[in-house]
Amino acid sequence: MKAIEEIIAIRKVRDNKTREEIISDLYDDNIIDSNSFVKLSFAKTEINKDGSNIPSELMEVFSEFNQDEDSYKEMERLRLKAQEIGYDFDYGLSVEPTDFWSNK
Repeated sequence: MKAIEEIIAIRKVRDNKTREEIISDLYDDNIIDSNSFVKLSFAKTEINKDGSNIPSELMEVFSEFNQDEDSYKEMERLRLKAQEIGYDFDYGLSVEPTDFWSNK
């Protein structure tokens, strides 16, 4: 599933499509099956541009971003912290969170 997530992240930037559009394309092209389609479609929440739909405990994790460190390593550090509290998230090439989901 991680490889599919990487494909989605690349296509979001390359094709300028939403996550939902990309997942639909992957299903239509028989790259993912119906079970994967459902899991990918309904498990994640795309972050609003203003961040208003981010749970407060996850926002606290994001607030710990250290701008003096390597951005990608810092995002991976924050992902581990988010996983400790029952969340995970994706981020784009701009090193900004794009989607989140609960692992609770």
